[in-house]
Amino acid sequence: MKKKKRKIEIIFDVQARWEYLTGFHKRKLERKKKVEEFMKKQEKNKRLRINKNVKEKKNIGIQKYIKSASLITQENAIQNLQDFNVRDENKNINIWQNKYDDQNYTTVTITEDLS
Repeated sequence: MKKKKRKIEIIFDVQARWEYLTGFHKRKLERKKKVEEFMKKQEKNKRLRINKNVKEKKNIGIQKYIKSASLITQENAIQNLQDFNVRDENKNINIWQNKYDDQNYTTVTITEDLS
């Protein structure tokens, strides 16, 4: 017994053909759009990371400045206390307090005279 060969039946669908042929351009545009969105997202993440790093470095610098300023302030306070004790004996009190802010280049000087 021989097997019968089945005939291959081809159905030509005009609408499916049209969708396939015109879909190349649409799919290409979709791929471009996805790549653009991905690149924008990557660029945004990169900018955020850079800004975060700059902010952290700035905060570290500020903390170092605050520590050094507090040490200088403590040294000045000790010196002023010693000066105060010496001047207290003379009953002529002059207290000088200097504050230097290197980041904004601002100088504040406070003078008190107690007699």
